[in-house]
Amino acid sequence: MEIDKQDLYEVVEVTMEAKSVNKIGNIWGTIIIVILSIPYAFVWGIELDGGILLKTFLAYFVFILLHELLHLFGYVCIGKVKLNEVKLGVFWKHLMPYALCKVPLKINHYRIALFLPVILGVGPMAYGYAYGSGFYFMIGLLMFGGSFGDFIILWMLRNFRKEVYIQEHHSKIGCYVHVPK
Repeated sequence: MEIDKQDLYEVVEVTMEAKSVNKIGNIWGTIIIVILSIPYAFVWGIELDGGILLKTFLAYFVFILLHELLHLFGYVCIGKVKLNEVKLGVFWKHLMPYALCKVPLKINHYRIALFLPVILGVGPMAYGYAYGSGFYFMIGLLMFGGSFGDFIILWMLRNFRKEVYIQEHHSKIGCYVHVPK
């Protein structure tokens, strides 16, 4: 999607270093995981046998891919971008997978695409809590905790209005915000 009359927009870089995002995400993710685990432990107890841990570990990688694919789904279906305008990858230095939209999106479309993967945390976590499934509860917790990078970006964009466009940064965590002059 092209931004009409680019000279009518000021471009603001809103980024954060991957190391900082990892640090903040790990701290808040851990806090939230502990807080959400306490009620589950009281109701169902905690069983950490090798079978559940192995299953959770293997499923986690599948869910990470699904997480990034949900971002791409949001870009393509909600933002109406073409498949050749999106990309999957990994920042190997920080072990951070990403889904990248190469063209500007309306901020509300971007917010939805960024928020979509939260269902991979909330859904399994709610199911696990309701039915006492440690596997689903742990996957949900891990995926919810893994969404903190997305929450950080949403937080960084909280003060921008709906008429702005977002262009994801190609090498940093964050984006360029195209603000009408």
